[in-house]
Amino acid sequence: MESCPGLYCGRTGDNLSDCGGCPRGYRVNETTKVCVPCDADMSNYDWLFLGAMALTAVLAHVFAINFYGGKSQRKLFYGLSYLSAVVECFMAGIVSLLIFDPKGSLNLKFCGVKRLSDWYTLFCNPKTPNYISTIHCTQEAVYPLYTVVLTYYLFCLIMFLLLRPIITIKFSSNKSGSTPLFFGLYVIPILVVVYAVLGGLLCKFSSSMFATLVLLDDFADYSFPYLFLFGTLWATAAVLNYNDIETPRKLFKSRETLCIILLHCFLYGYSIAAITKGVRLENSGLYFILVPAPIFFYMVTIDFTNPKRFTD
Repeated sequence: MESCPGLYCGRTGDNLSDCGGCPRGYRVNETTKVCVPCDADMSNYDWLFLGAMALTAVLAHVFAINFYGGKSQRKLFYGLSYLSAVVECFMAGIVSLLIFDPKGSLNLKFCGVKRLSDWYTLFCNPKTPNYISTIHCTQEAVYPLYTVVLTYYLFCLIMFLLLRPIITIKFSSNKSGSTPLFFGLYVIPILVVVYAVLGGLLCKFSSSMFATLVLLDDFADYSFPYLFLFGTLWATAAVLNYNDIETPRKLFKSRETLCIILLHCFLYGYSIAAITKGVRLENSGLYFILVPAPIFFYMVTIDFTNPKRFTD
């Protein structure tokens, strides 16, 4: 029997049908060109990738509540809004896992990621041997990394619409409390579009470049840990500068800023865990000592970079 052309075309069924795309939850065996079920287990690192995508929704809501909620709002409104954002995303994540194979379990069966093109099979449809027509073999070769994240964002939006309006109506003291509500209606669809287009670029795209920069031999396969790390570095500097925090004493006096910085420390640790691939962390524990390093570095060097020091 003639082998199927292309990377993602295969045959299905007992009678081995004509070459085409594999069904959802299947991936073509590159040797036999037969579609086989995806039965690999998710590694710690794959879970960290999914967790990072889930965190983007939480961080977007926290940002909206903190910066657009209005300074005159009651602390109860802020507390309930933050709690609601976490509960919404947590419930969305649990439901998303339960409806994917194996159904009713918090585990996932995985097809694996071998190359960047696995995310963009739409652009890998081969021609027939006579080059007259195209064989359409578009499929989710990285099942379920695409659909589970998009499903998660859908449930985030549903939970958001069910819970957040109640908090806004009951506990908001003025109209500014509705701004985070409208922000959420925009940001979740934006996250869906960004992930649908750029999801593959978070995988195996720039990791070799980053690894060269940081001199890591066993570097992360995804670029998301480095994006999280550099993004958090920038956010930490912005928050400390905006709130005029130059010493540890000022930081501990500002509870709101301290909570934000603690969140940043969590993101630093998460990025380090992902960069080390989430394995043998007991051997990489020394890296976690560096979590507060950016904060201390900022406070030590701010006097040398503050423009006021040179203009006064």
